[in-house]
Amino acid sequence: MKTKIDIQKWERKEVYEYFSKFKYPMGGVLADVDVTEVYDYAQSTGRSFYMTTLYNTLKIADDIENFRYRIENGEVYLYDNTSIGPTYLRKRNKTLAFVWFNNNSDIDSFIKEARKTENQAEMSNGLNLGADNMHGNLICFSCVPWVNFTAVAEPFSPFDASFPHIVTGKFYKSGNRIMMPVSVKIHHGFGDGYHLSLFLQKFSHINW
Repeated sequence: MKTKIDIQKWERKEVYEYFSKFKYPMGGVLADVDVTEVYDYAQSTGRSFYMTTLYNTLKIADDIENFRYRIENGEVYLYDNTSIGPTYLRKRNKTLAFVWFNNNSDIDSFIKEARKTENQAEMSNGLNLGADNMHGNLICFSCVPWVNFTAVAEPFSPFDASFPHIVTGKFYKSGNRIMMPVSVKIHHGFGDGYHLSLFLQKFSHINW
């Protein structure tokens, strides 16, 4: 479900209209985030850390209104919840596919459906573009588990600017903590540095 925003009455009207004129309206931050709690949860329950991170990302975005705004046909809408669109690297030939995972009510249902979608993507060819992967409430997500990066450059189209973009890197130990680089970007008309920081603070914890 989604609700159309009356721009004229919206508290972010001036900010939104200002940044919407930019060719690149995304604002973002990159930080090393302490993900020990999330990692330990995945380890103790026998779940994939990657899948746990994806599900956690959805629940954080659901909790922060600014991550649920989207632009559709020139209008702004607020979605009730989010879905997530990670990139998938095929095992057989290392080619890239886009997949879409629904926002389930529990993590085990989420993982079960996500694995099924990945298996379908593994057997397909090409980028796997299509209506099924272009949901309006999408969060774009990429994982680069081979690199403890300190900067991220991503390609964007005007269509992409409506979606939050999350990129995670290689996690590593620092003392007795598990750290991971996390890049988060949203349309600056929707949110500011405060909302990005709030997202990263929540990223350190289990949010369901």
